[in-house]
Amino acid sequence: MFFKHNNRKILALINIASFAFFCIILIPISAFSSPLSESVDRLLASENKFNPDEMAPLLCADYQEISPVGDLDTRAQVLSFYAPSNRSAVILEKTVLSDTSINGLPVLTERLHYTLRDPAHIGRETTLIGTWIGKQVKGHMTVCHAQFTIFHPAHGRIPEKPTSADGN
Repeated sequence: MFFKHNNRKILALINIASFAFFCIILIPISAFSSPLSESVDRLLASENKFNPDEMAPLLCADYQEISPVGDLDTRAQVLSFYAPSNRSAVILEKTVLSDTSINGLPVLTERLHYTLRDPAHIGRETTLIGTWIGKQVKGHMTVCHAQFTIFHPAHGRIPEKPTSADGN
């Protein structure tokens, strides 16, 4: 009788522990994200909707962005780019590569894979590496700087060895 009673307790504890473990697994990753990651998620969602009114409070007053082509864009230029009249349908898949801080400044780096859905570019794909720097402004995390670099996967290529100017 004692053994059966203890087995039931042990089985109940195992069931509770298993349930707790599966609940932890089911918690969305965003529940563990940083304030900067959450702000960037909202910013990207607003960009995808081409809604500069939603984007504006997420950007610092002196926000700057280095575009994939190397242009340095101001906050006003970025917001005007995402005007509803410029809307383009895209599917965005993103992967966090790094979510850290450097000397107290939050820094987030993600791989952004865009699949264009508008009729003129349907099926075209682009992958960027985006890096954002944020800071707290009036109790909210805002994005103050972003840089985007076009990502070119190696596709199995062997990287070329750098050579000097004279070919050696």
